[in-house]
Amino acid sequence: MDSTGSAPKAELTRLAIRLEKSLLARVDGYAAAVSAQVPGMTVTRSDAIRALLLRGLPDPATTTATTRTDAPSPGTRPES
Repeated sequence: MDSTGSAPKAELTRLAIRLEKSLLARVDGYAAAVSAQVPGMTVTRSDAIRALLLRGLPDPATTTATTRTDAPSPGTRPES
């Protein structure tokens, strides 16, 4: 704990990304839904994106290396 009595936070790195408006609306909807489930807690857009990434990304410590056929290759852009 730090001097304020709070648990220390992990060092965070600022990241700028571009999202389609429809995807951003889904992230905001997720944040609102989680905030509504826990009275007094506000989930920010950053909190929501972090939580969604943690849910969606496999943990490399517990995952064997496999290739997903439904995922785009690194460096490619999804078709519009």
